[in-house]
Amino acid sequence: MKNKSKGKKKLNVISRLLRSGVVMDNPTDKKRKEVTKHLKEDIKDIQKARKEIEDDH
Repeated sequence: MKNKSKGKKKLNVISRLLRSGVVMDNPTDKKRKEVTKHLKEDIKDIQKARKEIEDDH
């Protein structure tokens, strides 16, 4: 029973924020996109470094 009230409270907070226009469509989605972008850049850097190492040998 305790968890139900907690979830309901969270929903109320979210709906209140939505009404006030504070919350964007999906902030977590935006954050996820940024993270994946950074990861892709890191992967490119790693591949570039690996290629340079192979060229040296």
